[in-house]
Amino acid sequence: MEAQNVAILRAIRPMLGTTIGVGMFGLPYVFYQVGFGLGFVEFVLIGALNALALCLYAELVLARKKHAHFVEVIGAELGFWGRLWATVSFFATMWGAMVAYIIVSASFIGLITGADPSVVISLLFAALASLVLAGGVAMMLRIQSIVFPVFFALIAVLLLASFSHFELEHFTTVHFENAVVPLGVMLFAVSGLSAVPEVRDALGKRDRLLFKVIVAGMGIAMTVFLAFVIAILAFNGGDMSPDGISGIVRTAGRPLAIVAASVGTLVVFSAFVTIGTSILNTFMYDFSMRFSHAWLATVGVPIAIFILGARDFIDVIGSVGGVLGGVSGLLILFAYEKARRSGELPKRALRVPRAATFLCFVLYAAMIVLTLMGVGE
Repeated sequence: MEAQNVAILRAIRPMLGTTIGVGMFGLPYVFYQVGFGLGFVEFVLIGALNALALCLYAELVLARKKHAHFVEVIGAELGFWGRLWATVSFFATMWGAMVAYIIVSASFIGLITGADPSVVISLLFAALASLVLAGGVAMMLRIQSIVFPVFFALIAVLLLASFSHFELEHFTTVHFENAVVPLGVMLFAVSGLSAVPEVRDALGKRDRLLFKVIVAGMGIAMTVFLAFVIAILAFNGGDMSPDGISGIVRTAGRPLAIVAASVGTLVVFSAFVTIGTSILNTFMYDFSMRFSHAWLATVGVPIAIFILGARDFIDVIGSVGGVLGGVSGLLILFAYEKARRSGELPKRALRVPRAATFLCFVLYAAMIVLTLMGVGE
């Protein structure tokens, strides 16, 4: 049992490294848009939906004898068109996340240094993170081993400090007219799709623990997210900034704002390297690219998108989460049902009632439509 727990703890690190990312910093803003109560209900439902989809995806990953990422797994089940859609959704989602990291890094670093947020700061952040990414998986694991203890400590400091600013009215308002606003940002925040193959590798021969790691990792991440949302809502009240942190300097003071910005900088740096590693591995394993070419494509595309004008943090993560996250979810559902009908999944495989997968299908499809309608407004 002790060896099993050690394996779970070791494997949960890449799960948290992927899930705890920049999406966390968009959550206070969208919770504020709908009210904490309604936001909480939506967040729990989306988290449960995503955890189920990840478990279905895990079954598909375990059915493959060799190391395989999202594109290869979906392509093996759905053929050419499935592989094409998986390729588009995977790379667009991952690169979109990296663009969001580049955008928001300037705000956090600016708070720490006292400099005005600028394109130069964002590009310097991207350059440094890209160089670290060249260190590969070993470098990613070293960063995570340093970042997570500091991250959890800083979150605890923020939460404790926020109690003196707590006012009930900040948590009791409800805005049903904005109910659609948080969906994409919430799905972006809880998405841990790219971590599943890495977690399987970390577990080795204990890969049947994959489902426990997914559920535990999602539970820890969502708990941390909610603690962060509560702290920022308590600090900001009715004066909420899109990145969740910039605004607290007016209510909590600069020292605590620096603590919060340090949390942000650590998270986006770690997440940039983690997501970048997943893209690198996909290029090398699924497309047989050389490391140097894969690295250049991994970091070059998001930096180019940023230079070309992507600047709105909430729009980027909302669109990526709602549309591309929804597409990825639908692909997982189609692939899982095909594998189940063809008998490719083992008898011990997770058996989910078809009614549950149908409900997931409806929710993902609705999320795509509603996000597209919201983007167009």
